[in-house]
Amino acid sequence: MATTYIHPLKDAKASMIYTELGNGKKKKMHEVEGTTRAAYEVGDMPRDDMAIYAEEMHKRHPASRYEAFEVRVSFSPDELKAGNKSDEQMAGEHSYKLCKKLYPNSMCYVTVHNDGKGGCVHAHCLVVNHDEVTGQTLRDNRRHFEVKNASDELAAEEGLSVIGTPKFEREKHKEGTTWTKRRESCDAFEQRLGDRVQRARDESKSLDEFKHNLSVYGVELMEQKRMGKDGKEHEAWCYKMMDVYGSKPRKRRRKAKLLADDLTKDSIESYYAQKQANKALEDQKPNVVPAEQEKPAEDVTEPIKGNMENKATYSLLDGYKVDSKDVENFTDDLASQYRIRAIREGRNLKRDADYAQIKLAQQTPNKTAQSLQADMDEARAQFKANKANLDGLKHQKAPSLYGLRLCFKMASQKKSKTAFERMLDDMFAQMMAALVRQMIEEQKMQALEEAEQSLYESRKNMWDAEKRLKAANRAIDHEASRTSGRRVTSQIQGVYDAEKANQKPDDVQFE
Repeated sequence: MATTYIHPLKDAKASMIYTELGNGKKKKMHEVEGTTRAAYEVGDMPRDDMAIYAEEMHKRHPASRYEAFEVRVSFSPDELKAGNKSDEQMAGEHSYKLCKKLYPNSMCYVTVHNDGKGGCVHAHCLVVNHDEVTGQTLRDNRRHFEVKNASDELAAEEGLSVIGTPKFEREKHKEGTTWTKRRESCDAFEQRLGDRVQRARDESKSLDEFKHNLSVYGVELMEQKRMGKDGKEHEAWCYKMMDVYGSKPRKRRRKAKLLADDLTKDSIESYYAQKQANKALEDQKPNVVPAEQEKPAEDVTEPIKGNMENKATYSLLDGYKVDSKDVENFTDDLASQYRIRAIREGRNLKRDADYAQIKLAQQTPNKTAQSLQADMDEARAQFKANKANLDGLKHQKAPSLYGLRLCFKMASQKKSKTAFERMLDDMFAQMMAALVRQMIEEQKMQALEEAEQSLYESRKNMWDAEKRLKAANRAIDHEASRTSGRRVTSQIQGVYDAEKANQKPDDVQFE
């Protein structure tokens, strides 16, 4: 995943000095030590000559205010890691290809950094404001969306992920994209966000209920107004949600049109308009009442119609199975990241209890996988049992008091009793029936409360087990998406193989 930014430069030499040495204390340190902050660099001519060339070309265009343009390309840590030479070289080659794709007849110079505050591999691309063929300044591809579209297309060709639905993908599907088809090509955060939006849409009967369900699922709906090419103001939606699974929990957002066309404002509004129209047609149909209907008994109570849950409980991991190979890959990555963090914080790994648990899980992946799966199966079975018990109590019919009332009625109809005595017996029978009915209802409500409390506790245990499995599954998915499907040149592959062959074992590397 690569994000881009473009801005003009009035002084190309100052920019080249910054990309080579930095500024402030960092610049002084590199000057004293004789080093640079460039992790990888490639260009059409040497760095010093590039700055002089940009200044000379600017003299040929006195009306132009800028000597060059800088295109900054930043890559996700999930795909390209700082400190990995092959990843840094891939970032440099991607950025150089992007410059040639945008400005094929202009000189450029690419400098890759890995010491940014965000920890991301990023590249500074300096493009001279001069076209070698036409002899004029640059006129095209100077706006952000043009650079972004070119970068997305190039990233897709090289096996990197792309944010949202890029322009070249939308052009392939003129009829519109759907979330069901787009989901597999999205990252983990976009998948969680799109699933919640789609679920809120499918479970809602109106637009107001859809917005309410979004807030229940933790999704914030942002309405934006933008001026279109036709000169009219258009409204668009943007979804915002907290990303708790990233390296740093923060709120992230995605435009609705970048997720899928069927999740945009116009699409969802037309969806509910069509739903209301279909409902109106159904209401116009005559209701045929059966000739004979069975009447419920007088003393039979109806099931409680409160906030009843569906019989089928939805779970994203209902059929998930833990594999020992997944646990092994996950624990290897976790141990590597934990060692790096411990070294940065100056902690002793030999006395670290958490690291000991990670190593134990790393050495026994089969046992760890069996333990995780057993916890998940036990929590899921307990939840289903409690759910079935609660559903049974909710739909259980109260016993009929017809026999009790008949006994009191027969006792009150003796001829030896007066009319007043028979009236008292009838009132007593009704009072006893009411008391028995109330006692039965109280016992049923108490049983329902106990069953709901048990269901709540078992649901919490099942969700905790699912969270542990989701954490493992998410780490595995991120590692797989970072390493699979990547297209690299033979030169980059050779550097990667050489580095892997010379890499030291973990016990030697982190001594």
